[in-house]
Amino acid sequence: MNGRQLFATALSCLMIGNAFAQEQDDPYALTQTQINNMYRTQTKTRVSVHDPSVVYNNGTYHIYGSHRAHATSKDLQNWSGAREDIYGIVNASGTVVRTGYTNCFSAQQVKRVKALVNGAVTEVDFADGNGNPFDAKAWSCAVPADNGAAWTIDGNMWAPDIIYNEALGKWCFYLSLNGNKWNSVIVLMTADDIEGPYVYQGPVVYSGFLNATNAAINWHLTDMDLVLGRQATLPSRYNRGGDWPNYWLNSIDPCVFYDEDGELWMTYGSWFGGIFALRLDKETGLRDYTVTYPVANDGNGRPTSDPYFGKRIAGGYYVSGEGSYVQRIGNYYFLFITNGGLDAKGGYSMRVFRSSNPDGPYVDASGKSAVYSGWQKNYAADETALCGNLLIGAYNHLGFQTLGELAQGHNSAIVDDMGRAFVIYHTRFNNGTEGHQVRVHQLLTNEDGWIVALPFEFNGEEWTDEDVRTKEYDPASLVGEFTLIRHNYRLDCAALEVAEPLTVQLTAEGRVTGALTGTWKQTPGTSYITITAGGTTYKGVIATQHMDGTTMEAITFSALSTSGTVLWGYRVSPAHAIAYTVKNTTSPLTDNQRISENTDLAVTTYFGTACEWVSSNPDVFSNDGKYNPAETQTDIVMTQRFVNAPYHYDRTYNLRIQPAGDVNTGYLDGLVAYYDFDAKPTINYYDDSQRAYYGSQSSGTTPTLEENSARFGQVARVVGGTDKAKTCGYIRFPNPLQGQTDMEGFTVSMWVRRETNDKWGSLWAFTKSAPQLASDQPRFFLTENAHVGFTNLADTFALNYPSAVRTDIPTGKWSFVTITVSPTEMNFYVNGSQRSKTGFMSTAGRRYADFDYQKVIDVVAEAQYFTIGMGNRVATAAALYDDLLISNRPYTLDEVRNLYSAATRVTDFTAGATPVLSPEADAALQRTGIYDMTGRRLDRITAPGIYIVNGRKVRVTQ
Repeated sequence: MNGRQLFATALSCLMIGNAFAQEQDDPYALTQTQINNMYRTQTKTRVSVHDPSVVYNNGTYHIYGSHRAHATSKDLQNWSGAREDIYGIVNASGTVVRTGYTNCFSAQQVKRVKALVNGAVTEVDFADGNGNPFDAKAWSCAVPADNGAAWTIDGNMWAPDIIYNEALGKWCFYLSLNGNKWNSVIVLMTADDIEGPYVYQGPVVYSGFLNATNAAINWHLTDMDLVLGRQATLPSRYNRGGDWPNYWLNSIDPCVFYDEDGELWMTYGSWFGGIFALRLDKETGLRDYTVTYPVANDGNGRPTSDPYFGKRIAGGYYVSGEGSYVQRIGNYYFLFITNGGLDAKGGYSMRVFRSSNPDGPYVDASGKSAVYSGWQKNYAADETALCGNLLIGAYNHLGFQTLGELAQGHNSAIVDDMGRAFVIYHTRFNNGTEGHQVRVHQLLTNEDGWIVALPFEFNGEEWTDEDVRTKEYDPASLVGEFTLIRHNYRLDCAALEVAEPLTVQLTAEGRVTGALTGTWKQTPGTSYITITAGGTTYKGVIATQHMDGTTMEAITFSALSTSGTVLWGYRVSPAHAIAYTVKNTTSPLTDNQRISENTDLAVTTYFGTACEWVSSNPDVFSNDGKYNPAETQTDIVMTQRFVNAPYHYDRTYNLRIQPAGDVNTGYLDGLVAYYDFDAKPTINYYDDSQRAYYGSQSSGTTPTLEENSARFGQVARVVGGTDKAKTCGYIRFPNPLQGQTDMEGFTVSMWVRRETNDKWGSLWAFTKSAPQLASDQPRFFLTENAHVGFTNLADTFALNYPSAVRTDIPTGKWSFVTITVSPTEMNFYVNGSQRSKTGFMSTAGRRYADFDYQKVIDVVAEAQYFTIGMGNRVATAAALYDDLLISNRPYTLDEVRNLYSAATRVTDFTAGATPVLSPEADAALQRTGIYDMTGRRLDRITAPGIYIVNGRKVRVTQ
C-alpha cells in the first residue's frame, strides 16, 4: 500500500469505507473477508546485535555490531544472522583471503599518507614514532586485565561502523579495539564486498598514552608524532596517569559520515572526556593529517579542542555518553548519544541534539549544549542534567506489548531513497535478563524541524516528511480516546521502571481530557499536531501505523516538548478495532442452538467497540438474553452487531427457543430463605426481619451490588482477600436454620460466578459467631474450589479437599451451585448435575470413616450466621452472587434438577413468603416491558404477585 494513496483523504479507515461503498448499499458495513484482511497476526524474525550500525547495499540492509555480530534484512523488519568471517589478510602472493579475527590487525596496508610538514602538505611514511608499522592489536592488549590475566581482543571488538567510500571504491569498516585502561584504538579495514573480507589498513585514532613510564603504551607507538611532530616527551596535557578519564576520552564507538559538502567526518569517544569529531581523508579513509586543531580549554582545564583528539562536540567532565551517531535529516545534522549504563538496570537512554554544521555546536530543543561545563548526572532517577531530547524511553503495554522495553540505545540511523528516516538500536527487557534484540522505528520531523520516533516499530509504512508537510489528516478521525505513553526523564532504572499507558480523550472542540488535560490542534493543510497538557506543549506528527505483531492500523502521533520529553499516542482505527474484536471474541451463541434458559450475551470488546444484540422476537428471547418461553417451540433470529463508529459488522444466529415446560414446584417446600440481592436492604423473602449485613475486615473491601447483563436485576460482588491479612469482605445473614436441631438435612443453592482460580476462597459458610474470627470455631463451609469442609473442633471431614485446582465451578461464568446434606450422604451439584458425593456412617467416632451426620446438623443448627465470602478462616472468594436459597430439608436429585430448571428462567421463589413490596415497584409500574412468572408479556399488572418489569423483579402486594 502506497503511503500517498493511504493518506489521500488522511485516514486509512475512511478509505476502507469508500471502498465498501462500491460493494454494498451500506458503506460502513464490514464483510467477513474485510474483517479477515484487517486483522492478522504477524511475527518478525529477530536478532541480537549489540550496538547495531546500519548500512544499505543493493536491496539489503546490513547491521554490524560489537563482538563480531552481523545481520541482514530486506525490509528493516525481519532480520537473519549473517556471516561472521568477514576478516581478511593479504597473503604472500598478494591475494586477499579470509582469516580469523585474531590474525588480521598486524600487517597494515596503507604505507604512505599526506601530512603537514613545516606547514606544507607532504607525503610521508604511515608509521609510528619509531618508524614501524602500527600494531593495533598489540596496543589494545598492552595492559593486562585487572586480575592479571593477559588481555585479548576476544570480546573487545566493539561498535563498528561501515560506510562506502566513493573515492576508494571500497567499503570502509571502522572498528574499536578496546583496551583495559583506555588504551584503545579505532582502526580502518576495507573490502570490495560489503561482507568482506575486510583487510586492516591502519589506525585512525588512539587513546590511553597516559604516562611516560609504561613502554607498552608509549606515545611513540601511536600516530601522535605524525600528528604533532616528533614529541621527545609526552605532552603534559596527556600525562594524567590514572586521572586520564577526568580529562580525556576512550577511543571507541566510531561514527563516520559525509557532510553536505562531501567531506568525511568521524565522531567517537565514550563517557569521560566526551565525544570528539575528526576530519578524515576521503582519499584514504584514515585521519586527515593535513587538518589541525588548536589547543583550547574551557577554563577548568578540560579540552574543547585538541591537536590530537580533535574537537569536543559533546560530553566531558566524566558525564556519561557513548555510541555517538550523526545523521543528516531534513535541514540539520542530528547527533544521537546514549547516556547511562548499558545493562538492564543501567539507565541506557538515547538523547538527540542537532546542528547546522557537522562538527557542531549541537544543542537540544531547550537550547542546552551537548558539551558539558561540569559534572552532572544525566540518566536514572536522580538525573540533574535533563539534557538532550529523549528519543525513546523505557515503556510497556503499548498496543499488544507484554514485555517492557528498556535500556535502549547505541543506535544508528539511516535515510532511504524515499526520504524516510529510521533509527536502529538494541533494547533490553524487564524480564530479569540481559538479553537484547534489535528494534527499528521510523523518524519523522515536527514543525520545528526536530525528529521524533513513531510509537510502533516500522512495519513497512510509506508515510514521509513530505506527506506530513502537505497532507492534512482528517480532523474527525482524531476525535476520541487515545492511549498515551509519556517519556520523561528520571525513570528509576534500578527498579526497571517503565512508562505505562495513560488514557485521554481528544474532543472535537480541541480539548484534551482524561489522565491529562489541556488542548490540541492540527496545523491546517498538514499532519502536524500540537498538544498542550499538564502545562507542557508538545509538537509532533500524525501517522497511521500497523500495531506491532498485527496488520491492524492505528492512528498515532509522536510529539516533542521544548524540555525534551516525548508524548506518544495511538488510537486503533475504528474498522480495525471491530476486526480485532470479532477475531478475538467468543460468541455465547451458536447457529441452530436450542435455548432453554437465560443466556449471558455479554462479550469482551476492544478499543472502543460496542456489541449490540437484536432479537427478532424479544417476547420469547429478549435482546439481553432473557428466556421467556412460549407454549410452543419458537424459531427466532438473533443479530449480533459490533459497532465502532462509523463502522459496524453483523452476524446472525438462528435459534430455537424451547417451549415452556411444566416444572414441579415441590422444591418450594422447606424454603426458609431467599435473597435476590436486587436492593439494599437485602431482605429474606421468607422472614423480612432477617436482613443481610455487608461488611469487611479492617483492611478489606465491603461487598457491593451491581448490574449484570446475565442476571435479572442486581448481583452481589465480593472482592477476594485473606483472613490472615484481614482483607476479607463478606455478607452476613442471620442463620435461617438456627435452632432446627431435628432437621432431616438441608439444602443451600445460589448462582456463583468465580473471578479467580483460588483453591481456598470461601464461597459460603455456617459459622457459630461473627466472621471476624479471632480463634477457631465450629463451621461448615464451601470453597470456590468445590471443597466442602466441616469441623466441630473435635471432628473434621472434607469433600474434594483442595490439593489441586478444580474446575467444577468455572471462572468467568455463572453457575448454579447446590449442596444437599441428608442423614446418609452429602451431594454437590453444579447446574443440576451431580459432581460428587460422600456417605455418612451412623456410628460414633472422630474419623471420617465413621462420621455421624448429626454432628453436622448440630453445628449448622447452633450457627448464628450464614456468611458469603468468609467462614473457612483462610480466604475470601472473589466472586459474584445471586439468588441465595436455603431449605430446611435435603432436595432429591429430581428436585435439584427442577430447581435449576426454574432458576434459569423468570421464576417466583417466594410462594408462601411474607409479602414484601419492592421500593421500586411504584416507579417500575409506570414503565413498559412487564412479564409474569411464566415469561408471558403483559400490558399491565392486574393482581398481586411477582413480576419482571424492565428486567427487574418486583413484588406487588396490592
